Amino acid sequence: MHVKACYIYPLKSGQGLPVREMTLTSKGPAFDRLWMIARDDPKNGLTLVSQRDKGCGKMALIEPILQKGQLSLNAPGMPTLFFR
Repeated sequence: MHVKACYIYPLKSGQGLPVREMTLTSKGPAFDRLWMIARDDPKNGLTLVSQRDKGCGKMALIEPILQKGQLSLNAPGMPTLFFR
């Protein structure tokens, strides 16, 4: 078997990041789907937002940047979001 490429998806429904090496944890690849976007729904409380939701397909354009385990997000026409 030959592995041609490996990707992680730090933000659920965001773009993938190519990685040269992958650290596996007991929960899967490190930093893979570690973050997600949620909305506060008055009826259901916090709910996951996915690019499959109506009007959310552009989430696939969100570019995650991982530096020293910290996440920032870029999206076309939007300022970069930095998380501490």
